[in-house]
Amino acid sequence: MVFRFAAVLMMALFGTGTVLADTAVPDGYKNADLLKGGQMYDNWQAFTHKKPQGTNPLYPAKGTFPQQSWSCNECHGWDYKGKDGLYSTGPHATGIIGIRAAAQKTPQEVFQALTQKNHDFSPYLKEQQLWNLVKFVREGQTDFAKVKRTDGSFTGLKSVGRAKYRMLCVRCHGNTGTLIDLDPDRDGHQGLGTSIENPARVMHKILWGLPGTEMPSLLINLQLKRMDGIDILTYVETLPPEITKNTKKERKKK
Repeated sequence: MVFRFAAVLMMALFGTGTVLADTAVPDGYKNADLLKGGQMYDNWQAFTHKKPQGTNPLYPAKGTFPQQSWSCNECHGWDYKGKDGLYSTGPHATGIIGIRAAAQKTPQEVFQALTQKNHDFSPYLKEQQLWNLVKFVREGQTDFAKVKRTDGSFTGLKSVGRAKYRMLCVRCHGNTGTLIDLDPDRDGHQGLGTSIENPARVMHKILWGLPGTEMPSLLINLQLKRMDGIDILTYVETLPPEITKNTKKERKKK
């Protein structure tokens, strides 16, 4: 009895979401897949054939990327802070709140937020898929303040990240992080070094993998810790952003 109380207390102090009595947890939430939820925050349209038409009604008329307006990260940010985070200014700024506070909501409250008017994803996603997103919102978010300090430096260890990168990432991305062009629409061959432009985006993909690809989730598939991902990001941001100045048209000629 004492042990159970201590366990619940520890979860309340250090867990991401609100501690709930088992009887209060919906079956959909109990069966939710955290990995899929994390990847759906990245690109939920990779998990369904039903695509929304037009611009999300909550997206501001002056927004820069209406074609991406149905993506969770476009409005709420890769650091999950929305207008109070990395997207407070710049081309991705929308004035929309983040989801950090939603981690303290009940599963039912988060589910309702995903199915309410003008923010209703139920026409596109199955009920269990919605619960997957709910689970990520409550349990999967990373506090980016623990990733990057206010002075711009990262909290990981570069030397440790380098070793982990060579063990886990080099096969696909190469020693310099430039084997894969991460943005074919831009001039040059964009490598992992471009992570410095949006480190929270890269952090999310390191932790949760890339939907529709072989890139694994560091947390779920590899069973590593968030700090391992922070170490890797700390090293990755020192890599060269590109290896060529050739334009996209010139690359096609080769």
